[in-house]
Amino acid sequence: MYSIQNFVKDAVIRDEATGAVVYNEKTKTVPFKEVLCPYNIPRQNPKTKVLAKCTMCFDRIKNDMIPGCVKSCPTGAMVFGDREKILEMAKNRVADLKKTYPKAMAINPDEVRVIFIVTDDPKKYWKFAAGG
Repeated sequence: MYSIQNFVKDAVIRDEATGAVVYNEKTKTVPFKEVLCPYNIPRQNPKTKVLAKCTMCFDRIKNDMIPGCVKSCPTGAMVFGDREKILEMAKNRVADLKKTYPKAMAINPDEVRVIFIVTDDPKKYWKFAAGG
């Protein structure tokens, strides 16, 4: 299922309802350098050696609540919901931005679940926002 499973059986759990991938205590025995991701996920706790990443707040989603990061985002830059609605929002936002920023674009909207909207060459942004 995930490359980490090649090292430690049952170290990764996939929540069926949300698709969130969650790591557990068993990950502290995983050779971390073998599971590096181009998006810098997961991260390893230097003290415990356990791998960790976002859980998509699957406990909140199961209770019809939005993820904590979306709820607490002070700028409203993060949204969560139906993929088709999010793609439509991104398309409309890019169209609006292009009036002032002709290079505006959504990066890889059809290939990933997190959509970054930029107003200039993606290479000028943080490397993970620019698609690696």
